[in-house]
This record gives sequence, structure tokens and C-alpha cells, in this order.
Amino acid sequence: REPRVARVLAAVPFVVPFEQRVALFSALVERDRARYQDEARRASLRVKIRRGRVFDDAFEALGTVSPQVLKGRVQITFVNEAGHEEAGIDGGGVFKEFLDELAKTALAEGDLFAASAPDGALYPRLARRRPDALDRLEFCGRVIGKALYERVLVEPRFARFFLNKVLGKYNAFDDLASLDPDLYANLLKLKTLDDLPALGLTFELTSIDPRTGAPLDVELVPGGRAVAVDASNRAAYAQLVAHRRINLETATASAAFLNGLRALVPARWLRAFDPDELQTLVSGADHAIDVDDWSRNVHYSGGYHPSQPIIHWFWDVVRSLDTHHRAALLRFVTSCSRPPLLGFAKLRPTIAIHKVPDTDRLPTSSTCMNLLKLPHYSDPATLREKLLYAITEAHGFELS
Repeated sequence: REPRVARVLAAVPFVVPFEQRVALFSALVERDRARYQDEARRASLRVKIRRGRVFDDAFEALGTVSPQVLKGRVQITFVNEAGHEEAGIDGGGVFKEFLDELAKTALAEGDLFAASAPDGALYPRLARRRPDALDRLEFCGRVIGKALYERVLVEPRFARFFLNKVLGKYNAFDDLASLDPDLYANLLKLKTLDDLPALGLTFELTSIDPRTGAPLDVELVPGGRAVAVDASNRAAYAQLVAHRRINLETATASAAFLNGLRALVPARWLRAFDPDELQTLVSGADHAIDVDDWSRNVHYSGGYHPSQPIIHWFWDVVRSLDTHHRAALLRFVTSCSRPPLLGFAKLRPTIAIHKVPDTDRLPTSSTCMNLLKLPHYSDPATLREKLLYAITEAHGFELS
């Protein structure tokens, strides 16, 4: 059984600091992982993934396995564009890279997700008919669930109204602003507009069929086509339109995604968080990167040592970077631009800086291992120039 405190927190979560609630969530996950990932009893699920077809291959290989199997260890072998298996044994690092790339490609599926108007945050949708759309959305939910389960931070950010759905919370009128701010603003104006009859509005509108994504004429009340909107009923009209847009149109797609997510992470484990905290749990803290904390939690290898001048130059350069470039560097090394939950001391694997003798090369990284391969440059100006070029212009992944 879950600790009593976990059940209490689901009801009154905010009496406990966020960090302690994260620690409790992590403890619940760790206990469950120990059950399914006991090396003495369970073999790893081995999967081959083609670099150019990450989502399709993952969906085919993992989309129908049971949640119990998916909670276990998954070992990934990448196949390059030439059809050759990439060298190396997945001890966890390659799976982290796979999961990060899978999350990005899954949520980039244009017919499965849409970006909300205010900030481009994502939510599930059915844009066109396809027989496996709901299965694919459920698999996307599993992807985010597996990321939470394995404590892997991923980049995608979700719309606030959808985060409410994840937490089992009802979306009210004001939550419409996180999905469709223009509609929200127009409905607010409608509540104070003087000449309502001139608009010719009735309790019928063109909506989206939540099962197919197709346009659909809908009566908001029985016989709504013949009910004109006037001063006496405009508040009810605004509430019904908002409810239709934010709760009903998104219901089928959201339910499929949530089925996948909750197969790995029970809803009750997440109800200790509010929507912003839940996004932090998925993607990391959305605040300035603490360079002092980062520099205290780095492993050096290949001949580097924290007392060497080049390491001092490196951290001086990092401190001199603006917010954008500092985030770009963190993404270059770890694949996520936001700092980890509870600080860099909790990041796994620990960020490492490895010495590369060839000073003509650019810095490279292995995000699967949170490893920065830094050439031994002769002066801080060259280090800064090469590092900035690498994090802003370089593309692709180098396997160590």
C-alpha cells in the first residue's frame, strides 16, 4: 500500500513544500521500479530503432506491450541511415537519448497534437481521420509516462488546460484563455455588449467532433438553433461555448493520451501537484540556470581536473553567457534546456566534461550520457568562440 502521507497529499497537497512532494513522488516511482526492474528476475526488452523512423518503430515495437513490460528495462539499439547497427551497449544512456528523441517526435505529430495560441504549448487533438489515431495518442501518453517513470526530463510543454485534465481537474471558463485566447476575449466582450441582436447569434455553433476531428454543427441546448442570444442568456451562452471548446472538443483525444500516461504513472501520484508543478516534473524547472550549482556537480575525465585553468575559463564563459545561450549549452549537453528538478546534484547521469586533445575540433556532446567533450584550447577567447559555435550551429549526435 502507498504511504498514508501520499493519500493525504492527494487531498491537501500544498501544505507540504514542492521539493518534499517531488521526493515523495520519486519514492513511489522508485518502489514501483524496483518491482519491475529487478535484474535478478527480469530480462530487458530489446528494441531496434531506425534513426529516421524513431516514432514509427517505437510505436510498432512498444505500442502493444503491456504496461508491466514497459515499466521494466528497455534496451535500445539504434540503426543508422545506412542500415547498420550502431556500436555500443545500452546501459541506460542510449535509452535516455531514445526517450528524449521519441518525446520530441511523438509530440511533433501534426495530426495528433496542436499548439495553443497563447504560447505554443501542446495538447492532444484529432485533426484528421486515421484508424490508429487513438492508439498513437495513447502511445504518446505512455512515452511521457515512461519519461516520468525513468526520471528523464523532456522538452515538450503542455497547455495549462490539458495539464488540468492530467490532474483530473475540471476546466472552468477562465481556463479557455490557455487554449483559445481570442475566443476567450470575445466571450468576455459578449457579456457586456449592448447591441446583441445585431450579431445574430443563436445557441448553435460549428464545433469539432471529438471522435473524428471533423467540423460539426452543434446545438448547445435542445432546440438551440432557434434560441437567440440576448442579455438574459448571454452568460449561459458564454459558459456553454467555453465548455464545448475546452472540455468536449478535446475529450476523446485527451482521454486516449491519459489512458497511456496513467498506465505507467497512476493519476493519484500526480494529484499532489498543480499544473505548473506538473510541467516542472515533466520538463524541469523553468527558471534561471544556477551555474554555481551546476559547476559543483560535474565529473571531470580524460585528464581534466577542476583546478586547471581551462576549467576555470570554461565556467567563466558559462557565467558570461546570456540566458538563451546558457540554456542552449545545457540542451547541447543533456538534451533539455531547463535545469533538473531539485538541482544538478539529482541529475542522472551526472554531467561530465571529458578532455579532447585535438584543439582544432569543436566541442561535441553525448546527450545520452550528459557528456561534454571539450578540446584543450589554449586560451579563453578560443574556448568561448568554439563553444558558442558548437551550441548554436552544430547539429546531430555523436556517439562516444
